[in-house]
Amino acid sequence: MSHEYEPGQVWEYKTRLKEPASTVTILKIEHYDDLGDVVHISLNDIKITNPLKGNVVTSVPRMPFIQSALDASVTRLKTETAVPDFEEGYNA
Repeated sequence: MSHEYEPGQVWEYKTRLKEPASTVTILKIEHYDDLGDVVHISLNDIKITNPLKGNVVTSVPRMPFIQSALDASVTRLKTETAVPDFEEGYNA
């Protein structure tokens, strides 16, 4: 199922069992001739232990996905919010 994504949307997705409250926030959508739409997202309320430092990471500020991969993961549009600042990481 293909979804219509817009920056600021917050989606529920097929989370890992220990992260049922985790959500995906849509940051930006770009179109590429060879890939189609690429959706930049942030992940919130995750719990990933950094194996090098031992700290727990609770969010990922930006990750790009092709739309079909995101379509296979999201389950429900939860809400809309202001788009968080991600430009510094995007530009890097």
